Amino acid sequence: MRGKYKRLTDLYVRGTEAELADGNIIWMQALNPYEREEALHDAQVARARLVMALKESGEERLKVEAHIYERGLTKCVEELARNKASERMGEYMADINSDPDWKERLEILMRTDEAQAATPMEPAEQALLTKINIDYMAELNKRETDEREYQERRLAGMSQEVFTEEYLEWWLDRRGSNLAQAEFQTTELWFSARVCDAVKDDEGHYSHEACNHGERVFEDKAEVRSLPAELSVILNTALNAITMSAVEAKNSARQESSSDSSPLPSEPVESTPSIQTETLETVPGTSPLQSSTA
Repeated sequence: MRGKYKRLTDLYVRGTEAELADGNIIWMQALNPYEREEALHDAQVARARLVMALKESGEERLKVEAHIYERGLTKCVEELARNKASERMGEYMADINSDPDWKERLEILMRTDEAQAATPMEPAEQALLTKINIDYMAELNKRETDEREYQERRLAGMSQEVFTEEYLEWWLDRRGSNLAQAEFQTTELWFSARVCDAVKDDEGHYSHEACNHGERVFEDKAEVRSLPAELSVILNTALNAITMSAVEAKNSARQESSSDSSPLPSEPVESTPSIQTETLETVPGTSPLQSSTA
């Protein structure tokens, strides 16, 4: 009797094919909640380990002190203020999205799809959407500018010793966050890449009748880290496609759940650090509101 449930889980598995140069297929499967939790845990441990080690060694303090000396205190104050303000972009967006004064305008912006409209929009309607977009970006920029100016005043009022401590904390946080992102992506790819025996027909469609997608392609994460760059790009592109599809579906479901609800805040957007580090940088999230301004 249980035989009829043998492939039941396949109905709820999301994934896509990544075709290699030799014609072989790797099935890129979206992580389940347990696997995602493991990837997040690996990332957190990697971050904590690096930050703790760097604090213990004291070498990063020397790098920070040298950086401040070379660039000058004033420029480093501006640099840190700019980064601190930029890192809070997600908060500004959430604040605007929850602001009653913006509710109606954002609902118009997020729920208007000209391609799905019963009739073409009037020029006045198109002008309204453009104005809302411009006003929204202006409000975001204003909040970021206000925060940057506040941070500049606060940081400029510190002694150089106290400023160096705060700069060091930010420096270590960025190093740890970059490593955590890289570790998450490594674990994610390790879990996701599955052996696939798919057959491709003349029309480019894949048949997975002979597949079970239960066996991982890579034995351990060390093997994932040693992948050629070109192969990593192919696999991560496929993985990102199914990951973004899940995010878009979730956001769509939330936004359509109630016509009276306010637009949901977007995912926080990571800024590009002014200081280059040796680890991968966090990939910015996407926002429906941001994409509408393109």
